Amino acid sequence: MSAIGCEIEIRKDATPVIFPEYYSRVGTPAQQRHCPFCESIIYSRRHKLCGVCAQELPEEFLFNPEQAQNVALLVREEQQRHRAWMQRFSFAG
Repeated sequence: MSAIGCEIEIRKDATPVIFPEYYSRVGTPAQQRHCPFCESIIYSRRHKLCGVCAQELPEEFLFNPEQAQNVALLVREEQQRHRAWMQRFSFAG
């Protein structure tokens, strides 16, 4: 077997792209990160129901309409990029 090498270039001038308002646990107080019904961690602000107990989450746990629209746009763009990438590497036949 042969080993595959990988070199990673770290650029000091690169600026990371961060969307902190789109992450469920960034910038929110600890008491808001858990379902008020079952105390499980809320991993997504996109869904109206708790993933464990299926209770409807309070409005303050969810994205506001503008944030939800921005997230939907980001998801669509990423899906389009992924489809384009898959088409580049798909084999006909």
